[in-house]
Amino acid sequence: MQPSSRLALRTNPSFKSTVVRSAPYIELYPAHLMRKLFLSAAFLLSALTANAQVLSAEEAFQRGADLAEAGEHARALPLFQAALRTFPDNPSILWNLGVSSSELGDHVQALNYWNSYPAQSQTDWRAHAKLVQVYQALGDLRSRDPARSKLLEMRQTAEAGSDLAQATVFCREQTTIRGLRVMAFETFEPTGDRKVFYTFYALNAVGKESFRVSLGSYEVTNKIAWEIGDLPRTKRLFHLDRYEGTSHMTLGFFESMPSYDSIRTLFLQASDGKIQPLSASTRR
Repeated sequence: MQPSSRLALRTNPSFKSTVVRSAPYIELYPAHLMRKLFLSAAFLLSALTANAQVLSAEEAFQRGADLAEAGEHARALPLFQAALRTFPDNPSILWNLGVSSSELGDHVQALNYWNSYPAQSQTDWRAHAKLVQVYQALGDLRSRDPARSKLLEMRQTAEAGSDLAQATVFCREQTTIRGLRVMAFETFEPTGDRKVFYTFYALNAVGKESFRVSLGSYEVTNKIAWEIGDLPRTKRLFHLDRYEGTSHMTLGFFESMPSYDSIRTLFLQASDGKIQPLSASTRR
């Protein structure tokens, strides 16, 4: 799976109550670009706020969407805020305000918008996934874990054929770590002979995958371990792997499933080259 780089923010706030997006996930800017956005925001905020006041709410929203899609979130934010003053409960505006606030590193304000958003659309599971992401960004793990549990509960009770029932993964973190743009996904219900539970994508400057690290548990690996007596049949073997281009490295094995936070730490170590692979291969 290749993480999406598009922002599809188009919804007319006057006539539609549902959010229409072509991709549920976004990318974060590297730190040096985020600093530039903050600096430009300081100079542009007063002018943009004045400009937003003479636009209709719909015009402000559409212009903000254009800017956000171009990655200019500091300029988009006051336009979305202007639209919100006319449509204070509109989920499309709240969604975009949460996205732009997160992009600019204002996770506290993003949390306010995401907390308002599900109240208007309790069935939009992606808004609950956004809560998981923003709590992670704030380091509030006590709030993150119940938000994740709520999302998993929604998945278990989702109507057959619905968007949520058909979703296989959700994005639980988007951030920039040590200069890397990172998107982390969790599988709702790992199935099949090659189960994958977590995947961390490291993205390059244009949003393409540089490498990924995943936690999996394959049936053949477990059957071999059981048969030769390396693993009790009451346990299951999990493995951490790194994929980069045509190369594959096995980084470690675990006799119980590691937590997300443990895998996150190992991902950072693997990114820094601090984990020596147990094995490596190249696909021709």
